[in-house]
Amino acid sequence: MELFQRLAEGHAARITVVTPNRRLAQALTAEFDAFQIGKGLSVWEAPDILPFGAFVERLWEDALYSELGDKLPLLLTPAQEQLLWQEVIASSREGKDLLFTETAAAHCRDAWGLLHQWRIGAARGNEDHSAFSEWARQYQKETLGDVDSARLPDLVAGLLDKLKKPKLLV
Repeated sequence: MELFQRLAEGHAARITVVTPNRRLAQALTAEFDAFQIGKGLSVWEAPDILPFGAFVERLWEDALYSELGDKLPLLLTPAQEQLLWQEVIASSREGKDLLFTETAAAHCRDAWGLLHQWRIGAARGNEDHSAFSEWARQYQKETLGDVDSARLPDLVAGLLDKLKKPKLLV
């Protein structure tokens, strides 16, 4: 409840709660709303409760609209990422034999995200691994210096000392 009391101070308190996923952010927001209703309020500022991905995107947007903006790459949308993966797979030797390149692209996009989340480096594997590794190399080339959601946290981490951050991050 102490957290909710501090969140109730509003955005002037500069408190941000970061959750691992959207579902938990929504659940905490609902609990906060119930807390405010319990105090007899009918109107209040929305709490700053964000899933990790949204928090990272907000930091990137803050950087984009600061003096750092000229030097930042563009952030690809999920649809752009998916299309790039599809093009990379469809144009590869291995991809020509696939019936569902859209599905393979979605799986590659997910795997790419997991590789970056868990900081998994290159390893040796079977022919599927070899195909994915080649697709990943080509995908990186195709992004032309733009950044995707998987690599955005690393980009933002390098900018943290230059960005305005919350007073308290929970």
